[in-house]
Amino acid sequence: MSRDAQDARRRSMAALFHEAAERADAFDPCTDWEARGGGGARRRSFLALALASGVASLGGAARAQGRVPFRMDEINAVHYLATHFVEANLPRDAGVDWRLVRVGSVGHARVSAFTRGDLDAFATGWNYLATIELRDLRGQAVCGIGGGGSRLLARRGSGIRTLADLRGKRVGVNELNSQDIMLIYALRGIGIDAMREVRRVPIANPAGIIAAMARGDIDATATFEPSASVILAQQGATMITDLTAESFGKSHGGLYIRDAFVRDHPRETEAIVRATVRAIDFVNANKEAYIEKTMQVTGQSREIATLAVENVSPSWMMPMGTIKAICKAVHELGLEDRDVSPVIEARVNYGFLERVTGKPKSELGHAA
Repeated sequence: MSRDAQDARRRSMAALFHEAAERADAFDPCTDWEARGGGGARRRSFLALALASGVASLGGAARAQGRVPFRMDEINAVHYLATHFVEANLPRDAGVDWRLVRVGSVGHARVSAFTRGDLDAFATGWNYLATIELRDLRGQAVCGIGGGGSRLLARRGSGIRTLADLRGKRVGVNELNSQDIMLIYALRGIGIDAMREVRRVPIANPAGIIAAMARGDIDATATFEPSASVILAQQGATMITDLTAESFGKSHGGLYIRDAFVRDHPRETEAIVRATVRAIDFVNANKEAYIEKTMQVTGQSREIATLAVENVSPSWMMPMGTIKAICKAVHELGLEDRDVSPVIEARVNYGFLERVTGKPKSELGHAA
C-alpha cells in the first residue's frame, strides 16, 4: 500500500474512532434508556463502545494517557449495583480511567484489598467506616450508595414468626458483616443476647447460607440480596423483617476513597461523586434497568431479580446519626475495643456531595 493510501486509511479510521467515541460518550442512561426502549439504548451504547474498541489501536491508548487510573471494587450485592452505572455517567473529559476489580463478596475482603493498596475505592456498609478509623487506613466516605437490601428469613417449618422466636434457634451468620451486626443489635433491642441465647452458625459466604437453609442445617438467617430473595422464592422461607426499623434504618453504606486519591485528584474525585449521584438517581427512577442489571451481574432469574430490587433503596445521603449509631454499636456489642463514634465525623467528607447536589451538608445527613 502506498504512503498516501496508508495516510488516507489512518485518517479514515481516526475519524471513525472519534465518531464512535463521541456516540459512546453521548449515551446518557438517564434519558436514553426510556427514550429508546431500554434494550435499544443498551444496543446503541454497546455498538458505539464496540466500534470505538475496534479501532483502539489507533486512538485508545492515546485517550487513556493523561487519565487517572481509578480501581473500584466490582460488587454484586444488589443494594450497591448503582456502582455498575457510574462509568456510563462519567463524561469523556472527567480524566478518570475507571477500572473494576473483583476482590470478594463480603466487606472484609474489600477492606483487606483496600489495606493492601489493590483498590482506590470500595463500597460497603457503614460499619466498615469504623474499621477504616480503627485501623487508620487513610480512607474517607464521600458519598452514600447502599440502602436496604437485607432480610431476616425463617426456614419453612421452623416455627419462627418474630425476632423473639430466634431464642435458642440455629441462625446462619456471616460473622460481623453488616447483616450480622444489624441482627445482633435488633435482638439486643428486645432483650436477647445474640451471642449467648441464639445458636450462631458461622457460614463464610452467601452460597453457603442458601445451601444450609435448603438442607435444614439452620433455622433462620440474616443475609443480603440476591441471596435473600433466592431463599425466599425457592425455599418457601418466611421473611420476618428487613431489620431496618429494629436497627439503624434503611441507609446501609457508602463509597470510600483513599485519602491520597482525594488529595491528589480532587477534580476527578468530584467527577466520580457526580457520576455516582446520577447513577443512583437513575436506578431509583428506572426499575427495569435495575432489574436487568441485577440479572446480568448476579445470573439470577427475573423473578429473583425483581424481588431483590423491590427490597433495596440506594441513596447518596450520608446520615451521620446512622453512621455514629453503627460505629457505637460495633463497640457496644464487643466487636471492637474502642468506640470511634465521637471521632468518625472526620472520616465523612460532605464537600464533594455538597458541590454536586447544591445542598448544604445539613440536608445531606450531617447532624451538628
